[in-house]
Amino acid sequence: MRKAPPVLVLLAVLLASPFSRNAHAQPNPAISIEEDKACYRVVSNHLDAWNRGDVEAAVKDFTENVMVIEASGFATAYRDLYVKRLAELFKSTPKATRRRDVGSSHLRAVGSGAAVLTAVHEMTAGAEPQEKDGRQNGGTRFYLTYVLEKKGGRWWIASVHETEIKEPAAAK
Repeated sequence: MRKAPPVLVLLAVLLASPFSRNAHAQPNPAISIEEDKACYRVVSNHLDAWNRGDVEAAVKDFTENVMVIEASGFATAYRDLYVKRLAELFKSTPKATRRRDVGSSHLRAVGSGAAVLTAVHEMTAGAEPQEKDGRQNGGTRFYLTYVLEKKGGRWWIASVHETEIKEPAAAK
């Protein structure tokens, strides 16, 4: 009897694992629907405050030792330092260019006290939304990845990582 190559065995295990399933198609077995909604609410509150330019509200659900990594590679550790960074950003950037609109998102629980939420969002440029190449005002698209942890009976944002979505180069 022939044995399956190790790569095929690994592939079969990964395909059967809960990590291979779409979060919207399958329930999140590690947390309840209420906990799932609570995670989305924490991230939504952060983004709403970010859009308003409200620094304090934008970081109210951050852990003290949060790590924020921007698409530029600039990283800030600790909430009090990020408050200063965000205040500078909001002061130097016109509000109309800071709008974040979230598209699709995916939540994956990692046990009962941690979750990872990944969302596609778009940074728009301009006060009035206008379609341009399927995007609002030709905005830049990003992946936002949030690591959330449950402490003291509620969810907190422990890390945010922003990655710009690069469009493939046109074929010559």
